[in-house]
Amino acid sequence: MKDVYIVGAARSPIASVRRGKPGERNTSSIDALRPEELGAQVRDTLFQQIDTSPCNFKIFRLGSLLDQKAESSLFHAPAKTSIRMPGTGQLSRINALTLEAACATVLVAVEDVVEEIQLGRFDLGLVMGLDMLSRRFDGEVQAVLTSPENNKTMAEL
Repeated sequence: MKDVYIVGAARSPIASVRRGKPGERNTSSIDALRPEELGAQVRDTLFQQIDTSPCNFKIFRLGSLLDQKAESSLFHAPAKTSIRMPGTGQLSRINALTLEAACATVLVAVEDVVEEIQLGRFDLGLVMGLDMLSRRFDGEVQAVLTSPENNKTMAEL
């Protein structure tokens, strides 16, 4: 099996959140940034850390907790939207996928990329975590964090 090395790590900042009144959305210290702008900051930080060309990557996984339908600015492909770099077409053909796994989204994304590298499908992979929950209504956040199978929150499981 092929060895895999993690050479950089970054995720969006954990924002301080102010809960909204009933019927109002929450606000956070990163409210002014749309998810794709926040993703671009994390992406650029990663590329600076690892000091390699974005063109070297053929696989990208985005770990994010909230379903993309809740963020209309991301259209139908948050991973593709987050990895695109203005003025370059090189990353448009990258194998990009958004993974959602409650509190372990980035860990699941890392595991997926490691498996793809070990299987020899790719040589380099990129994983990013992105917060898209902090601007939502409490009801939406609760729905995302509640198991549909037993109606318990992730903290209770």
